[in-house]
Amino acid sequence: MIIKKKNIRTIVITCALLGIIIFSIHSYNVYMSHQIYNEGTSNIKASYSQVNQNFNMFAQRNWNVLSDWNVYLTKILNNDSNLQWNDFVREKKTWHYSDFYLFNEQNQFITIEGRSGVADNAKDAFNELFKANFQI
Repeated sequence: MIIKKKNIRTIVITCALLGIIIFSIHSYNVYMSHQIYNEGTSNIKASYSQVNQNFNMFAQRNWNVLSDWNVYLTKILNNDSNLQWNDFVREKKTWHYSDFYLFNEQNQFITIEGRSGVADNAKDAFNELFKANFQI
């Protein structure tokens, strides 16, 4: 009977230690999962914040440039003067655009670089933008 008591005690101690080890591994796994999730979430939030800020700055800059262009285009259309067009051409360096296209209803275009032509697919492209709720 003494041998059996020692065996039972050994088995109980072994089971208790095994339970503690399993519980520790499980607790560590849960803790590390939460840490990885929290760190990943904070990194994604930081990236999203940077992208959002850069996009807002880019969009605001483009709206400012388009506002400037509106003044020039109105002058060009009303006065039909090459003087305003030349000002517009000089300003493109400031605006950092390689070219600018003006379209009419017949899909004809003219660019700052002096190219002109007809873009048959332009109307379809503009319609797709409008369908997607983009504003030009």
